[in-house]
Amino acid sequence: MANDTQTPLQIEWAALHRSYDQFDVLGLVIKLVAVVIAIAGLITALDTLIITALIAVLWLQEAIWKTFQGRTEQRLIAIEKALSTEESPETISFYGDWQASRPGTVGLIKEYLANALRPTIAYPYVLLIAIAIVACFL
Repeated sequence: MANDTQTPLQIEWAALHRSYDQFDVLGLVIKLVAVVIAIAGLITALDTLIITALIAVLWLQEAIWKTFQGRTEQRLIAIEKALSTEESPETISFYGDWQASRPGTVGLIKEYLANALRPTIAYPYVLLIAIAIVACFL
């Protein structure tokens, strides 16, 4: 469907969907960087604490990234619901909706940590940290 025949909601959905997919790609890049750091750290006998700290930082970064992706997903679902029922939510309200529901600092930290514990995010970080710790004793 060409842009001139799409509704503003359809255009917004398409833009957010592209962005949502990019979150997954960049999440994988963060994971790959963690793997490279772990391997390079082990090969060069970098201190286990440093390897673990770097991996932990990347793990939290991905959790923050995925938290934002979750907000994009919420908007995509709202748009899909509106398009399927012909309701008309306010278009171009992604950031306004997010700001209205944004938790305080402690709430954000809790949200980030909860996302960090999701299996799809925790992998491979837990494994890499375990390998670094075991390698320390070899």
